[in-house]
Amino acid sequence: MIRKTKVIATLGPASKRTSMIKRLVDEGVAIFRLNLAHGNRKSHEEMVNLIKRLDLPVKLMADIPGPKIRIGQLPATGIDLITGSEVYMEFGKNAYEDNVIPIPYSSKISAKVGDEIFLDDGAIALEAKKIAKDKILCEVLHGGLLLSRKGVNISSFTPEMPFSIMDKGKIIFAKELGVDFIALSFVNDASNVEYVRSIVKAPKIKLISKIETVNSLKNIDKIIEVSDGIMIARGDLGLQVPIEELPLHQKNIIKKCHKANKPVIVATHILLSMVRSPFPSRAEVLDIANSVFDGVDAIMLSNETAAGAYPIEAVRMAVKVIEATEKSGYRNQI
Repeated sequence: MIRKTKVIATLGPASKRTSMIKRLVDEGVAIFRLNLAHGNRKSHEEMVNLIKRLDLPVKLMADIPGPKIRIGQLPATGIDLITGSEVYMEFGKNAYEDNVIPIPYSSKISAKVGDEIFLDDGAIALEAKKIAKDKILCEVLHGGLLLSRKGVNISSFTPEMPFSIMDKGKIIFAKELGVDFIALSFVNDASNVEYVRSIVKAPKIKLISKIETVNSLKNIDKIIEVSDGIMIARGDLGLQVPIEELPLHQKNIIKKCHKANKPVIVATHILLSMVRSPFPSRAEVLDIANSVFDGVDAIMLSNETAAGAYPIEAVRMAVKVIEATEKSGYRNQI
């Protein structure tokens, strides 16, 4: 049986070994994602060269991070944020000290008192209590363990220009790597995609627009029109819109992609529990099946294969659910 729905796996510390890469492909990975928000030029070059030497039947995707705000350097074991406690966040700061969470992002952030601040795709929630220059005093609404380089989402902040000079360098680097796809984070409108296409100038490299902002939803039709494919990035999108509306947005985007004959990928929290467990939750299995029923072209695993304890098991489970769902014959073009 040839699967219609592909599996994309993100490479990282848990999956960068030669033996692991081979096993992931054997289990059914069709595309490897290189997240350029992590690692460095040398590590990505070595990974791409390794995969090409192995001559595996797999394609490569480079993910350009865009203006995603990220935590700076924390202690190796992370910091435990306790619900009800207070903590400072400081912009333009690189390393943690004295109860101050560092945010290397240097651009001015238009945060306001009362803003909700979500960390690590919403796993941790803070509220801005006091703002003084580049420092924000926050109350921890929902705590947890925070690690370096996790994402930050401020409710009132939406970047206007998604691609900085640094991102332009990463776009050129991705082209030099010879990847098959470039995924563009925080696309707000069609001009963002056209800007990247003017840099890449390589028809063989397909541009995948990640839908993760309110603006991208407003401009979805034009974005689909100028893109080679769409990724529904549910992590950040679920923090930009009321989370109960996320399923409706996902179905609407899939429907629009079908109408335009453009491939569509569903990403984020596909098998999140399998980062730490060898077994998925029942809800995750249903989520994958429903995405297949709706006719998505691929699902993408992130932490599950990049940093999780069970990358092989995660891919194997995703493939099993896809195959069982497709075998039912109920794959629907909504």
